[in-house]
Amino acid sequence: MEEGFVTYDPGDPEKLEKAVFEKKGLKLTGLFNPKRLERYGLASLADEILDDPALIFDFEEYGLAMLPNAKPILPYHSLLFKRTNSNIPQNSFTIDDLKNASACIEKIGARGFMNMMRGAAASYDRWHCQLVFDRFPIEDYPVKIDKDQIGYIDYPAGNLLITGNLEDRINILSEMIGEYRANFTKWDMVVLKKDNAYNEKEAIFSLLMYENKILFVPRRREVPEFDLSDASGGLELGGIFCCSTSKAEFEHLNYRVLENALKSVSYPQELLLEKFSRK
Repeated sequence: MEEGFVTYDPGDPEKLEKAVFEKKGLKLTGLFNPKRLERYGLASLADEILDDPALIFDFEEYGLAMLPNAKPILPYHSLLFKRTNSNIPQNSFTIDDLKNASACIEKIGARGFMNMMRGAAASYDRWHCQLVFDRFPIEDYPVKIDKDQIGYIDYPAGNLLITGNLEDRINILSEMIGEYRANFTKWDMVVLKKDNAYNEKEAIFSLLMYENKILFVPRRREVPEFDLSDASGGLELGGIFCCSTSKAEFEHLNYRVLENALKSVSYPQELLLEKFSRK
């Protein structure tokens, strides 16, 4: 992939207001980016997506095409779509779609994330994977292995970390998604009934992909219960929070606020380890 491909401007990175909050050497980042509200012209996404004038790059090997994000947060914030038959909704993906995205992201050294829910607060109501080229702050958090050899990142959002070769990690992910979709309503009765779940009829989750890793984050809600009005999606679960509507909200940020937001939109780590136990 050539250097210098064009994508929409998220604002001068040197002028974006940024705050880094640290606790015991671990960091979460807040950004104030009102420019995000300026929705740029969307790609047309016709049936022949490769003919779209907004096309940035054709990853033919992976069956994917890169187009600009209409509401970028970071430099080179882009989107991956299927090259053909791209009109499927966000939560109607196939395992091959996830496999191709993971392989592509590993090959080009990007960071990818997907929010699997209807609409997903997205510019395009069809399956896509968001791409950024900055590391996720949570990559610096410690990785732990529980007694059943299930890996997870030790940070405020409950998660399951899948590593290894492409076939193995996709097979494990497929099993976990199937288990979650089949049984999440039982989790709601235990954990979410008193917490006003975002959508008890849909198993919502986010995926973060980087290197040979996939972070699976089952979700309780899309928007945190308090403090933040912007949705917390894959980028936020990766440790980068963008405030676009309220300068006061940005100035209110601290590690505790961001930590609580992560806990609010996810399940407790202990519950995930129990539900995905390999006994």
